[in-house]
Amino acid sequence: MKSRSLLALAFTDYVVWVLLVILIRCGWMYEPRFGSSMNLLNIISHTAPLAMMVFGLSLRLMIGRIDLSMESTFAIAPIVANLLVMRWWGGLPDFLSIPICIAVGCLVGYFNGYLSVKLGVSDFLVGLAMLLFLRGIVKYLIPEGLYTIPDSFIYLGNKRLMDGQLPMTIIVLIIVTVIFYLYTKKRPFGRQLLATGSNREAAFISGINTNRVQITAFVVSGAMAAFAGMLTAGRQMSCTNGMGEGNIMVVLAATVLGGVVMTGGRGTIIGALGGALGLQTLENLLPSVNVNPFLQDAVFGFILLAAIVFQGVRVNSTRR
Repeated sequence: MKSRSLLALAFTDYVVWVLLVILIRCGWMYEPRFGSSMNLLNIISHTAPLAMMVFGLSLRLMIGRIDLSMESTFAIAPIVANLLVMRWWGGLPDFLSIPICIAVGCLVGYFNGYLSVKLGVSDFLVGLAMLLFLRGIVKYLIPEGLYTIPDSFIYLGNKRLMDGQLPMTIIVLIIVTVIFYLYTKKRPFGRQLLATGSNREAAFISGINTNRVQITAFVVSGAMAAFAGMLTAGRQMSCTNGMGEGNIMVVLAATVLGGVVMTGGRGTIIGALGGALGLQTLENLLPSVNVNPFLQDAVFGFILLAAIVFQGVRVNSTRR
């Protein structure tokens, strides 16, 4: 009975891909152009920033913690990098904007991790406070926006290869997905991550440095939020103070839809990618089927609720 429950649990980790195929098929039947190669490539390209944040949040949820500040890190990291390279220190090489952006995300993640892990402050409250604090700093730094950004941002976020047919963001998405998959599936860190999320005390007793694992997850999630913001800034060729505002719920919905359990201890990168693709496909499909745009958030909220309920049912069934 237990092996049967574990088999069912493993299947549900990837059921989002079945739902994704059904969603694409339904969209194709309703609107033939929805299934065109150009539209599908466009969906995958627009999924890249969302997937970066989903990967980062997945690591956080795997250890049983959440980060609400990711949406503000999404904005402040590329903005600070932009200002440093283009205004404050105008002599800096353009390509340095990428490591500076990632470094800002890592610093935010480390600060959040230190407060939560070392000082024992609630990760929810830390994330909420940093969300507000960082957004305020963003609005102070650029009240109107930045419309001259580093070429390196544009290259990663807006460049197209193969005579304009293949967006660079797809290449970036594939590379990052492979790295995260190998690191969480084939390296000890992945097992330590899930062990820490399943039972922190037991993991510590078994010899795992749980504090280091948790802070690493915080740092990586900050870096991925910064990377996502950089891709978005490059795609829209500007930085605005509203970048990422309110998107943490969409990121959370995609992560949970992809099978990452909010209480920690379960989740896969492939499932998380499926969740990101699923929500991006749905966002692309809703206007095509004449759904009121004001109902989009309601649809995402319903999906998040359904995914959480489904998770609770499946996790409880494996404990019996």
